[in-house]
Amino acid sequence: MCLFCAAPQAVAVPPDISALENDIAAAAREIGATEKELSSLKRQQAKLKKQAVPKNKKNASAPDTGALSENIADYTRNLAVLQQQLDAAFLALSDAPARQSISTENSALLGDPDLVVAAAREEWLAHAVAQNALAAIRAESGNLDETRQKRQQLEKTHRKQAHAAEEHRQRLNNLAHQITVTQKLLSEQRQALATQREKLAQEKQQLAAQKAVRKPMAKPVTVAAAPQNALLKPVALTAPAVQQVAPGRFPVNGKVVMKFGDKDALGVKSSGIVLEAAEGENIVLPQEGVIKFAGAFGKFKQLLIVEHKGGYHSLISGLDQVETKIGERLPAGAVIGHLAQAQAYYELRHNGVPVDPDKVSMPF
Repeated sequence: MCLFCAAPQAVAVPPDISALENDIAAAAREIGATEKELSSLKRQQAKLKKQAVPKNKKNASAPDTGALSENIADYTRNLAVLQQQLDAAFLALSDAPARQSISTENSALLGDPDLVVAAAREEWLAHAVAQNALAAIRAESGNLDETRQKRQQLEKTHRKQAHAAEEHRQRLNNLAHQITVTQKLLSEQRQALATQREKLAQEKQQLAAQKAVRKPMAKPVTVAAAPQNALLKPVALTAPAVQQVAPGRFPVNGKVVMKFGDKDALGVKSSGIVLEAAEGENIVLPQEGVIKFAGAFGKFKQLLIVEHKGGYHSLISGLDQVETKIGERLPAGAVIGHLAQAQAYYELRHNGVPVDPDKVSMPF
């Protein structure tokens, strides 16, 4: 809503308050929708936290893995011992023919049959040891393979659990991020709504001021002409002469302490500039124009709205009192008041849009 877009007449046209109220209602609905979305996200977050994998779930399976690893180590050691026994048996079997040949020759020479029997018994025992060792090795190998499969299956289960837990944490992190973004959006919407409400209050105050200006004048009262007194001479009542000085780019000859577009303490960009000068400094009109509003207006205290050529309007505040009236056309450089405090606010708009007065070609 343009604060001072007015038709070229003595009193500014009242702002479209209904449109601003519609904007406020729409902003309130958006805030309601955002609040619902934020509540939904928080409920999802709480539900996911309840479904979270307990911290000790993975640790509960850890002893199983450890036990399986110990069993595998035992089976491996047993296999090594059995392999040694098997190797010894095979070695004994490989040496048996030679010993049998020697024993046979010796028995033939010495005529001792006990040596032949002893050699045969030794070979039979070697065969028995080898058979037992092979059977034990097969059994231990089977146990080892089965245990390894169990451990692989358990490790696979652990990996699945870890993956599920990671996905769960990722969903929680994503929800937390969405909640943060939604809370920021809600804060911005609430701030915008507060700004619109403040603007609506200012518009209503301006409308009330304009209605007061447009009150119908009392009908003239006809009175009998008094006898003319020769001692009383008619005096022509004329408006005081307008004081005029050399105009500048800004209404106050001072230091710019806030530029167009700078952010204030609340982070809101300024639509105008703030000038700092000595109290009582002249406030002059930068360009020729017609006074469209003059008087107290909300936080602006004494406010002056001037319509210029080419679709430009000026808003000037910080005056101690307005030294002009609505509808008066003043030249550039006309003194319209004096600085009430140490700062003045100057806003320039073109076709209702704030522009940087420092970048506008003069005169306009």
